[in-house]
Amino acid sequence: MLKTLIKKQLLELNKSFFVDRKTGKGKSARSATFSIVLFILLMIFAIGGMFCYMSYSMRPLITYGMSWLYFAIMGATAALFGVFGSVFNTYSSLYDAKDNDLLLSMPIPVRDIMAARLIGVYLMGLMYSGVVVIPAVGVYFITAHPGISGITAVIMAVMVTVLVLILSCILGWVVAKIAVKLKNKSIITVIVSIAFLGGYYYVYFRANEIITGIVTNSAAVAAKVRASAYPLYIFGKAFAGDVLPTIIISLIILALLAATWLIMSRTFLKLVTSSGKTAKTVYKEKTVKQQGTDRALLRREINHFLSSPSYMLNCSLGALFMIAVAVFSLIKSDWFIGVVTRMDEDLLEYAPTFACLLLCLLSSMNILTAPAISLEGKSLWIARSLPVTSWQILRAKLKLHMLFTAVPALICSICFCIALKPELLMAMVMIILPQIFTLLCAVSGLRVNIRMPNLTWSSESGAVKQSLGIMLAMCLGWAYIIVLVAVYLFAVQVLPNVFALMIATAVIAIITVISFSRLKRKGVKRFETL
Repeated sequence: MLKTLIKKQLLELNKSFFVDRKTGKGKSARSATFSIVLFILLMIFAIGGMFCYMSYSMRPLITYGMSWLYFAIMGATAALFGVFGSVFNTYSSLYDAKDNDLLLSMPIPVRDIMAARLIGVYLMGLMYSGVVVIPAVGVYFITAHPGISGITAVIMAVMVTVLVLILSCILGWVVAKIAVKLKNKSIITVIVSIAFLGGYYYVYFRANEIITGIVTNSAAVAAKVRASAYPLYIFGKAFAGDVLPTIIISLIILALLAATWLIMSRTFLKLVTSSGKTAKTVYKEKTVKQQGTDRALLRREINHFLSSPSYMLNCSLGALFMIAVAVFSLIKSDWFIGVVTRMDEDLLEYAPTFACLLLCLLSSMNILTAPAISLEGKSLWIARSLPVTSWQILRAKLKLHMLFTAVPALICSICFCIALKPELLMAMVMIILPQIFTLLCAVSGLRVNIRMPNLTWSSESGAVKQSLGIMLAMCLGWAYIIVLVAVYLFAVQVLPNVFALMIATAVIAIITVISFSRLKRKGVKRFETL
């Protein structure tokens, strides 16, 4: 039975390679082969290549006789990457699997179900940690030629994958405990995803600086690690060829694995069958305020938006960037002005224009209306059956976009005005232009989605990501930026800076009026035929 469960688990892990998510039917041999080859190339050459470069950049640590520091850094990186890559898979496949109830109702030992799930988790962690630790060990063998002592590096590489399994199980258990008590999990998903993206880009852009700093100050870094993180020092020594630390760490990891299995075997059944505490609702008499139709439709759109992590993450990151830029402009305004002044004092006059164009670019990153119709899916008839006009439904979707884009844009405009202190006329343009541009992007995205809806998706991610209309809406936003810049550059040749920007604003306003008018006339008629 265990063998059958393991086979089933492996098929689930690789289901996306062989089954079309939209139709639920098997892919052709050519399509499946293409998916597998593409994934292998991504893991080996893209992600593995990145960590191979990182390992190669840290070769001086090996030649300086600090192999333990090299392995302490690379081993910790492998464990961290492996845990993050597999922790949510641990939760979804171990505690939140759709067939848990079915398997538990069958005469199958719980330990067999757990073992099959854990093997799947281990393989997922092995994949993520392997793309880090395998290049690290390979670079070490090529550089140091360790001989027989290199066996410890291989043993510790295996122990890292086991450690990833243990940490993934612990964190997956924590996620499961939290998930049981949460009503709305989408906000947590968005926060974790944004935190990961922020951390990733921070490390990505500072990777060379960090590696160079470690290599240049290797002696000081080594002394600090020995003093402040002694277990990490022992961990690196085991990798570098010391037999005793290898034996001790291996025994500790295996003991932790046994303890993890014991604890999970006692809590697994309770967690997978728990549905969370449901508080009994006590009715309290109160006066219900009547809401207008438009407000009710907007509230419906907001609730849908806030309940969909994929919608929030893929369509509204521009708002987050606008807030970040607004805060940065207030904190670092003197630094920015100093940089511009050192380049050319004459450029300082154009700083508000650059800021305004940057804000329009960030605004175009928000594409809330581009999948708005598609996300209705097969439930589109519900909205159409309400006692409201089609224009009211479309207008609610426009308002959603304006709420989560125009408001951050307004905040950012005000912060730019405070930081750059432009003249009154320029300040007014800095506030008005991003608002008009935001409305233009909202209208264009909705028009594209009405023409190219995807109402047959199997998951919301498909409607948000896998759509030609989404790409077209993004390209339209960039095209409007090009038009805006082109008109400004043409006008600034004969007019002062602020008047040139006003001409560009007027052109964008005209395009917006035309696009809005077509949406209200032709767009509504086409929407009614969907």
